Amino acid sequence: MQVHDSYIVAQASDGLIIVDQHALHERVLYNDFKRRLLDGAMQTQPLLIPLSITVTPAEADMLSEATELLGKIGIEVSPFGPDTFAVQRYPTVLARRGVAMDAFLRELLDKMAEDETVDPERLLEDVLAMMACKAAIKAGDPLGQAEMQALLDSADGLEKCSACPHGRPTTLRLTLKDLEKQFHRV
Repeated sequence: MQVHDSYIVAQASDGLIIVDQHALHERVLYNDFKRRLLDGAMQTQPLLIPLSITVTPAEADMLSEATELLGKIGIEVSPFGPDTFAVQRYPTVLARRGVAMDAFLRELLDKMAEDETVDPERLLEDVLAMMACKAAIKAGDPLGQAEMQALLDSADGLEKCSACPHGRPTTLRLTLKDLEKQFHRV
């Protein structure tokens, strides 16, 4: 059952679980993105008309340095003039969820500007976490029974399932003993 279009409440063998639908879906997507990167299979969508983004000279340098990293995750950008970059393709999962690529790149540039010593591995982790967050089901999204079950099933056997990539918990467990204690039955 879904509560406030944000939480899934389900019975467990030893009590019940309350799932933050956004945090859990974010973790599922993040793990899936990492697996796809290892397999070299990040699905992308070419743009019929490239999206242009105006940048400062410092942002142009950052994008130029990150071109290879962005290519790994399915974002193809190239210089398109002195203060413009063109986005040629981007990940299908972001397109399907209606994530605006220009806003996504702006957020990425802000993140890169915060940390002048850009460690490529950490930046890759940050970008994957951003992608997962943007593409995940949001709090407030109503889900049908089948969608809730599919989300719960996708978490089975998931590595680091207890928290989203940003560290927020995905699931709260209340044992039968916890419930009985709350209702003064013990």
